[in-house]
Amino acid sequence: MVEVILQRFLRKFNFKLECMKYLLMILICGFFLNCSNKENQINKFEKIEVIYENKDFNFNLKNYVVKSYDSKLIDTIKINETDKLKLINAFFNNHLDTIKTDIEVTNNDGMAIIPDLSERNLKILNSDEEVSIYISGLAKINKVNSIGQNILKFDSIIISILNKYEKFNQFKIEIEKNDNRMWL
Repeated sequence: MVEVILQRFLRKFNFKLECMKYLLMILICGFFLNCSNKENQINKFEKIEVIYENKDFNFNLKNYVVKSYDSKLIDTIKINETDKLKLINAFFNNHLDTIKTDIEVTNNDGMAIIPDLSERNLKILNSDEEVSIYISGLAKINKVNSIGQNILKFDSIIISILNKYEKFNQFKIEIEKNDNRMWL
């Protein structure tokens, strides 16, 4: 009797052990696939040039060079690896790699102010195409379509990462000091 109970227990335990082995193998394969996907995204991003522009500066996400609006001030922002990966993930997670035509991100209500001094632009330069994305300064994430929401998310990630760096903040101050533009 004890022998039968022991055999049943061992069979159940052995079955659970086999399931655990398969589950562990699936998890390991998933981990390696995820790592290769990240490497694939990094390689794809290195072939794309993304330029963020506003009225004061433009920032190249490929070489991390920031230029003033008149190109008199030029500097390179040293961004750490974690923030580089955040930018790359934000680019792909917000599906900016799938945009193939020029886009204007404005509120669905059609309201606009001309001139829009807080407008921004994104240029995505791929080997075979160039995409320009205009972002209205009035665009709110809850008033634009889903593509616009993704673009606004990416826009806010770029600015939040750049604002963490003292060198970038000093660059903005230097632009303000040398700004002799006249706004009507």
